[in-house]
Amino acid sequence: MKHSRHIFITYILFFFIFCGCQNKNADAINVIPLKDALVLSNSEEILLSKYASDIDYIALAADSSVMLPGPESLKLRAVGDDILLCREMMSSKSPACFRFSSDGVFLNGIGTTGNGPGEYARLMNDISLSVHQKEQIDVFDGGKLITFDLDGNCISEKRKSEFTDEESEIYAIGKNKPNIYSYYKIPSITNVGSDTVRSINGEVRYIFDFGNYSATLPKDRKVMLRASTYAETDRFILFETLYFFKAFPNLSKRQMVCEMVYDKNTGKTTAIKTEESLPLDGFTNDLDNGVPFWPSLTTQNKMYQLVDAITFIDWAGQFNSPKMKAVAAQLTEESNPVLIVVTLK
Repeated sequence: MKHSRHIFITYILFFFIFCGCQNKNADAINVIPLKDALVLSNSEEILLSKYASDIDYIALAADSSVMLPGPESLKLRAVGDDILLCREMMSSKSPACFRFSSDGVFLNGIGTTGNGPGEYARLMNDISLSVHQKEQIDVFDGGKLITFDLDGNCISEKRKSEFTDEESEIYAIGKNKPNIYSYYKIPSITNVGSDTVRSINGEVRYIFDFGNYSATLPKDRKVMLRASTYAETDRFILFETLYFFKAFPNLSKRQMVCEMVYDKNTGKTTAIKTEESLPLDGFTNDLDNGVPFWPSLTTQNKMYQLVDAITFIDWAGQFNSPKMKAVAAQLTEESNPVLIVVTLK
């Protein structure tokens, strides 16, 4: 009888230990729920003030040597408090990247185009321009990785044949290019069509749960994560979902792409409501009653959106923001783009 009781107690202890291990493993991977958010009738307005404390509009200084193209042709990075803008199509021997101060003053160029020492031929993709330290900037042109200091001086060059395994993974040599996100704690990777976010070392960080909208085959997809829009801070994850017309023929063109916010504190995913009367979808700007905001770059403390001068002038006329109107009054059609900077709480 005593022996049977020991067996029973041992079984109970094993059961609880097993359940504890199961729960621990279940908590190791964060699942981002999308099932309810993907029903667009559940979409909501999200106020910018929920996550942000301030918004500013920075007119980038116009200079005969720094005439920038439209935002769609520029890559945007934050370098400490400064801003780095790099154009994808570059003229021979001209500066390729431009460093601006936080108040829009042009500071210096970073490198020139070419095939010689300290020169790069082109930017290969969105991950080919990175800031791995506040004092250094990396540029990859498909053949070599060049490291510059903030003044634009070449520190070192490295051929891709000399890359470490991690560098090869980051720059995806010979592979489909992933999207790399410089979340300051854990650089993360997503791929087009994937529902998974991984760290560079391969560990799964997040899985997007599409619920009834998931598909076992790509051809059966109803909704897809737009990997290139993923951004992360300690408080939230921002991303966009793409709805396929075949599955949702009644959606408007605007509704086909939906901005979403995953709040890490509440564990809730919210789709931002589309307002067809507004020029774009995003956070409702209740900080200064300006245009809705959706970032093209997010860091731990800031969010950034780059807007061409003509569009900004038009938006300033549509919204009752004194800040926007003051900046728009300084602009002409030939002005460089305007940088919208949101300070996070």
